[in-house]
Amino acid sequence: MLYRAKRYLRDKLCAAAGKFCRFDPRESLLIFSDPRGGSTWIAETIAQLPDSVVLWEPLHLRQLRYFRKLRFAWYQIIPEEATWDEAASAFEQL
Repeated sequence: MLYRAKRYLRDKLCAAAGKFCRFDPRESLLIFSDPRGGSTWIAETIAQLPDSVVLWEPLHLRQLRYFRKLRFAWYQIIPEEATWDEAASAFEQL
């Protein structure tokens, strides 16, 4: 119960802070990894740099309703030539 409350408060705080913080997506670094692939280590290392922040597991399906509504899978593949406007909009919101 306490874990859920902490997670809920953390998520609400991050969402509120995100409304005031702006960044240029072209200056972002995206890291993709399979489980146990070292992504936690590299993310924690990069987070030590000044003016950096980590958006942890942004596609975690248990936490993002709009990706669940699109029926995203854990290893969702979107072909490069595909047109999926709803997914593009979801990534823009993210």
